[in-house]
Amino acid sequence: MKILIVDDSSTMRRIIINTLSRIGYTDVVEGENGKSGLEKLGQGGVEMIITDWNMPEMDGLEFLKRVRSLNGVPFILFTGRGREEVAIEAINNGVDFYLQKGGEPKSQFTELTHKIKHAVNKRRMEILLVKSEQKFHTFADYTHDWEYWQSEDNAFVYITPSCEQITGYNADDFKQDPSLISSIIYPDDRNKWTLHTDEENRLNTTLSLEIRIVRKDGETRWISHRCQPVTDTNGKLLGRRTGNRDITRQKQD
Repeated sequence: MKILIVDDSSTMRRIIINTLSRIGYTDVVEGENGKSGLEKLGQGGVEMIITDWNMPEMDGLEFLKRVRSLNGVPFILFTGRGREEVAIEAINNGVDFYLQKGGEPKSQFTELTHKIKHAVNKRRMEILLVKSEQKFHTFADYTHDWEYWQSEDNAFVYITPSCEQITGYNADDFKQDPSLISSIIYPDDRNKWTLHTDEENRLNTTLSLEIRIVRKDGETRWISHRCQPVTDTNGKLLGRRTGNRDITRQKQD
């Protein structure tokens, strides 16, 4: 992990660098104020920032604001000034941790070490979450089938954009009106649909049927509908996941 240390005191920068070295972080770059910190940040690769507040040309708060307009890199404000308004403004502008200099050195730098480790773990979890969400959306958003997950109260937790290709209605249409699904069922199939939804509410199992829908433009489509319960790791019911496949062509053949 590449860490940027910004402080107008070269002595303090050296102390922080030594502290980082003891816990295994040796890839460090330095700046003497916010302006030089931005220059170092612009060179790329910085994954964490530890900075003072009271510095010439650009102080730590202004530096924080500039950084937050660029990215979400973990940011620790490590300052000798204990003004409450500084801490409040730093928190309002997205600082990860605010730590005051002073007091017994060993305790102070032990606390700094804890904050660094916590910030590192938090950042790594955020990166893993983003990657996980990217994988999910790559899979879900590019499927041709109309997939959705409804909670126990029938609200849509997620619905794939492909719903518009099949029904003519977009995902927001269904989210704003969960009853839209029932309203687009072909009139002669509504009794079959009602029986199916009654079974969904009674039976904790996978169900399927073939049914017709009426698209937004009035065209009739056949869909193969399959739904199943969704539970968490403890077995608690979280709703139902549904997959709808357009089988109009097969029916016409």
